Amino acid sequence: MFKKLKDRLSAALGISLLLTFLVIFALGYDFQFFELELFYLLIVLPYLVGFFIFFFILMTLYDYKERIKTKFMIREEQKNLSNNIERYIEQYNLEKAEELIKDINKIFLRKKLKKKLLDKYIEVIKADLDKAERLISYREIQKATWTLNKIQEIINEKKLQTFQKDINDLREKIEELKLQRKLENKRKIRKIILNLSTKKEKLYVSEISEESGINKDNLIIGVIKEMLKNDEIYGEYFTNSRSISFDIQHNIAEIDKLMSVFREWEKGNIGKKN
Repeated sequence: MFKKLKDRLSAALGISLLLTFLVIFALGYDFQFFELELFYLLIVLPYLVGFFIFFFILMTLYDYKERIKTKFMIREEQKNLSNNIERYIEQYNLEKAEELIKDINKIFLRKKLKKKLLDKYIEVIKADLDKAERLISYREIQKATWTLNKIQEIINEKKLQTFQKDINDLREKIEELKLQRKLENKRKIRKIILNLSTKKEKLYVSEISEESGINKDNLIIGVIKEMLKNDEIYGEYFTNSRSISFDIQHNIAEIDKLMSVFREWEKGNIGKKN
């Protein structure tokens, strides 16, 4: 209430003056008969000084009590806040914990909690790296990439560059897997086209997509054009209708040669890097 010294002094003096005059009047003194200033002071001063000292000490003690109470409340609030932060860290609610750490006043406690938070981030990174590696082994490229991107954000934000090499290695594996999958898809598309080139006069891109289960029209069209260019099949591709018209008789007559060319492609001797 009276945190500043001058506030306590002013309040104590004001109350003391009021009570002093009340006491003097209660005792029946009439100030108009006090012609001597000294006599006036001898009567008034003891009351004034006594009241002043009493109320000043009382206000000081009250203020001290309030300060202790406030410190205790702050200490309890900080303790509860610290416990909540530790609970959030253990529950992996790391963003919430990081937000609350800013409200911790004690430097030592704040550093301690930040260290716990960082250790938990490292634990999360290691677990996610293992998860990404498992996803790659299961050929879950999209999920693995998403997991690595999430780890990359944490590494950049927390400056944990020691894990960068692990991420780079896993990204290389993903690229290798993408290339492998692309080659597998191209092989599947080639086999379907080669098989139907002796049976159907016309084949649409949509039919190849449905037959192969590969929903990548650009890849299918690229394979068709590549096969025509490498003489793996005989026919003509029509852009407008997105279809290939086969020269069935030629394909049947040259089937052994076409199969040989296909096997050469499988070995990587013909346009496999395209």
